[in-house]
Amino acid sequence: MENQFINYSVLLSGFIDGELSPEEAMEVQEQLNRSESLRAEYEELIKTGDSLTGVSFIEPQEEELENLWRTPFSHGVKVTAMVLIIGGYAFFLGVGILLFFSSENDMPMIFKLCFGAMALGGFILGYQVLRDRVISYAKDPYKEIKR
Repeated sequence: MENQFINYSVLLSGFIDGELSPEEAMEVQEQLNRSESLRAEYEELIKTGDSLTGVSFIEPQEEELENLWRTPFSHGVKVTAMVLIIGGYAFFLGVGILLFFSSENDMPMIFKLCFGAMALGGFILGYQVLRDRVISYAKDPYKEIKR
């Protein structure tokens, strides 16, 4: 009798998941009707399965990183980093433009060309972003909806 209990105990997960053949499912059902201990194990497995349905499939490490990414501190760090990068670029570009147009400096032409290329590239990028935003806004089917 103990050997049968072990066999049916092993089949319980398949029975719960609906993975058994009809004959096996019927045998397990009959054994559940006969054995109180097997029925208790079955109910415990059902209870455990119900408690696991809310568990996310995201790895804990990934979930923690995602939560950290959404924190206000993280948002502040990202904004600060962008301000520093853009501010440094703008200052660097401003100094380069001043030196570019200054008649008193003896800066090599290669540096003047680099600053000119940076200024032109920034202008082209800004124009493209602005143009894409205007086109996107014009084609936005949801612009009338209050958000």
